[in-house]
Amino acid sequence: MGGSATAPRGPRLSFAEKAGTVCNIEGRVQRQDQAVLGPGTARADGLIFSQIAGRVGAVLGFSSWQDVFAGIGRIIPGWQEGARLAPPRPLRAPGSGASPPAAAVTGGALILLTGSRLFDRGTMAVRCPGIRNQAGEPFVALHPDDAGRLGLADGAPCEVRSPRGALRLAVRIWAGLPRGQVYIPRGYEAAPVNALLDDRGPVAVTVRALAAAEAAG
Repeated sequence: MGGSATAPRGPRLSFAEKAGTVCNIEGRVQRQDQAVLGPGTARADGLIFSQIAGRVGAVLGFSSWQDVFAGIGRIIPGWQEGARLAPPRPLRAPGSGASPPAAAVTGGALILLTGSRLFDRGTMAVRCPGIRNQAGEPFVALHPDDAGRLGLADGAPCEVRSPRGALRLAVRIWAGLPRGQVYIPRGYEAAPVNALLDDRGPVAVTVRALAAAEAAG
């Protein structure tokens, strides 16, 4: 309520102690119910704003979250209690486009797997030291048998190459990974696994020690 040391202050409810909305990563607003009771005289944001407005002679006209949603529903029909939005229609864009099929990779190639992890280093997360440190450096995971066959030790630098492109990564040995497959996580700005992928199906890659890859050009 202001930067002054004498400005009035009071306890406010946390997100789990009040009903309201949250905005998910897709930008969709979702209702959130109260999970636990708040302490003492702590109040929700809406009630605090309403009381402040009353002190300066303005009337917001609500005293609870139900009043807020009822007011929104009078303006936006989709917010009314029990309202259902029409199901989304398939999006059809004019024209079409396709990438040429990738050439087959032979000679001891491995199938590339990818997926998300709890922490990553994407374009936004990489700017947060806490998330960046939890995510660690990008890597390629191999089964111990495949790593041994290729002469790769845990932590060794290597090159992963597909018909689409190549990435330089550190090796991680994962015993739980199926033989004949490698895993590269998504969400690393410095090592975009999409550079290796083909939208037409599974991608086969070759993995070589970095020194051997550089010698081969």
